Amino acid sequence: MATSTYAQTDDAQSPTLAAYCSTVGGTPEQGRQATIGGTTGVTATASISCGAGQTDDLEISYECLLPTDAVSSAEDATITIDISLNSMNVDWDSCFICRVNSSDVNQETIGSATGLGITTNGNGGILSTTISCSAVTFAAGDYVIIALGFSETAGHSAVNIQMTPNQVFLLPFNAPVGGNAPLFYDHLRMMQGNS
Repeated sequence: MATSTYAQTDDAQSPTLAAYCSTVGGTPEQGRQATIGGTTGVTATASISCGAGQTDDLEISYECLLPTDAVSSAEDATITIDISLNSMNVDWDSCFICRVNSSDVNQETIGSATGLGITTNGNGGILSTTISCSAVTFAAGDYVIIALGFSETAGHSAVNIQMTPNQVFLLPFNAPVGGNAPLFYDHLRMMQGNS
């Protein structure tokens, strides 16, 4: 099974900004949505503060809206972000992909990585990582949260970053394939029988 393209959008994350399946500290300061067929965003978030010397603290999250009857597979997810404003000494250190139910309660960790050490080099720009995902079974109303953690590596003072939601995620959460195929072929056989 392949991955689907989820476009990051300017729409704010609707559930509460929270850690969900994350095992690192903090609560995201900014959250956006990502959806199949969405229009990629153009507006940078407000400034996000990375405290002096903070180690792998959650700062950004995405609510990924799933297609009806979404099907999951054990494949890699590609997580790409655009850090559009950055100060020196900030690393992207963690990524958590969580299954959350319709009551906004975390159900399980689909995939995660810590210790990424992806430096932003003071310039920001487009950054990407690959996360191995487990196959899960989605219930009606479920959605996925992607939570991202950052570190301030110099320990001198708090610094600010911004993210522009203008990239896409490649996620192994797909619409079911061929759900209406039997009806189509039954109709075709009926038409052929009547000709």
